[in-house]
Amino acid sequence: MKTRICVVGAGCNGLSCAVALAQSVKSSLSGRGDTPGAASPDIEIWVIAERYPPHTTSDVAAGIWDPYETSGIPAELAERWSRRTLHWMEEVYRDSSEAASMGLFPCHALLDMDLPVGEHDLPRDSYARRMRNFTGRVTRPAPGPGEPARYSLTFQTMVLDQSYYLPWLLRRCDQLGVRRRQLRVETLESLGAEFDAVINCSGLGARALADDTNVHPIRGQVYRVIAPWVKHAHFSSRADSLAYMIPQVDCLVVGGTTQVDDWRSGTCPADSERIWRLCCELVPSLSRAHVLKEQVGLRPKRSGGVRLSSEHVPLASDGQGPHGHRTSLFVVHNYGHGGIGVTLHYGCALDVVDRMLEWLGSQHACVEWRLPAKPLLESSENSNATAAEVNASPSSRSSRRTTSRL
Repeated sequence: MKTRICVVGAGCNGLSCAVALAQSVKSSLSGRGDTPGAASPDIEIWVIAERYPPHTTSDVAAGIWDPYETSGIPAELAERWSRRTLHWMEEVYRDSSEAASMGLFPCHALLDMDLPVGEHDLPRDSYARRMRNFTGRVTRPAPGPGEPARYSLTFQTMVLDQSYYLPWLLRRCDQLGVRRRQLRVETLESLGAEFDAVINCSGLGARALADDTNVHPIRGQVYRVIAPWVKHAHFSSRADSLAYMIPQVDCLVVGGTTQVDDWRSGTCPADSERIWRLCCELVPSLSRAHVLKEQVGLRPKRSGGVRLSSEHVPLASDGQGPHGHRTSLFVVHNYGHGGIGVTLHYGCALDVVDRMLEWLGSQHACVEWRLPAKPLLESSENSNATAAEVNASPSSRSSRRTTSRL
């Protein structure tokens, strides 16, 4: 009996979930051995998305690990997801020859920020404790009543350049036999005619697809420029402005904006002027940089935090479904990461796949379903595909659904 699973979304989170699941299925089946009287399950995994790299929101992201905005996410989950991702990045960079083709490298970051009015130091139990080699000091006391003090800090982090990482994930999908289709999915229920289970990584699309009005955009506008002399990430955060520069493998990302509920997908001349002026004030030599392009991405933020939950979506009672007898579609949701999708993506993918493997166990008890030691990397050196070849391929219980949340 064939079991078909679909991942909706082809950004960083969707593709990493597809690869981790496919590798887990492969490892579980190959380690099964021969069980008398039990046929090996036939598992088919698909990615369905309206847009594929290089045309996703993830393609605009600079890909730096920085858990700067975790509002709404329970502290223990934010810690687990971000820490698992960082540890994985560091391990890959240290131990795997794949790091270069993934666009993964360490980065030193410098951040100047205004402290909240009345505060005289950065709380050491929050942002600082998450960072490697953190140092910080007050560089300017508050000039007067009602004015903020200025704080400067440095830390070591990792960058995962999405212009390399997304094609790498697509190559991994091809190696593992994950199939692809370019299609706009209108409803989760419509997938029940073809699939037994779904992983919903639709980002901003989850507002309609999951009927979740808590999902909204945070508009980001950036430049990509050639400035090879800028070796470190620079951030300047003030009450009325934001400026940053983040190195990539072949260029420098210069930003940016954090415009809440702004659906504009085109560049704004006023934003362009402000970004360039603030970043040139931060690093004056940027004025000599060669501009490659400007980009806009709508970060998929969710009020209440990331939704990583599973549910059974009821299907019509006419026997629709790949086997003609299903009354519901098993769905694992994974969306609402905002501007920290790369920071959380690996940790979230592990939890998503855990849920899907538990469901597979309820369908195919003859197999011991488990995550492999390296769910994204295992056997990845065997592919001869190139990035060019890959890119050429195409809340609470409700009356409609019963939901379990992490």
